[in-house]
Amino acid sequence: MEKTIKYDDLVAYLEDEDDWTRCEESNDRWLIFEGDYGTDGTPIQIVLPANDEATDVRYYLDNAVKTLAAIQGTPIEDMADLISPTSVKALMKAIALFDCDPGVFRVTVEASDHQSGFLATATFRTDSKPVPSALQTSGNSPEKALADLLACLQVYYSPCPTCGQYRHP
Repeated sequence: MEKTIKYDDLVAYLEDEDDWTRCEESNDRWLIFEGDYGTDGTPIQIVLPANDEATDVRYYLDNAVKTLAAIQGTPIEDMADLISPTSVKALMKAIALFDCDPGVFRVTVEASDHQSGFLATATFRTDSKPVPSALQTSGNSPEKALADLLACLQVYYSPCPTCGQYRHP
């Protein structure tokens, strides 16, 4: 596997996924996550060392990514991109699923001119306008442009923590 997955990123991914739950059998040596049932009728398990200091942690991380990729029917590198929170796919997914009003219905990132590098765009669906409005940011990499776009959404479009009303710039 070419991409190196971080221990904390994989644990966070498994904890955030609805299909995986941490077993109570986990202890000070092992973290055990259970997913859907396999062909033999028992839950599929992903077992990881309890921390990233184990000498063979890389072996467990690589096997976990391969298992997840096989279950989802996706290439291993694509699975690694989904697990990494700074990957383009993970950032695009976070933006697309961001809780705002109006909702995001399209996220794009594309190469721009030589000065700004990459342009990330979140397009919103609005009922009050015939043309959707959009929010754009730029960065020297796709990840930077998307990370900035997500930060802007969080600042300008998230619900107010006090009253719960959606903010609009």
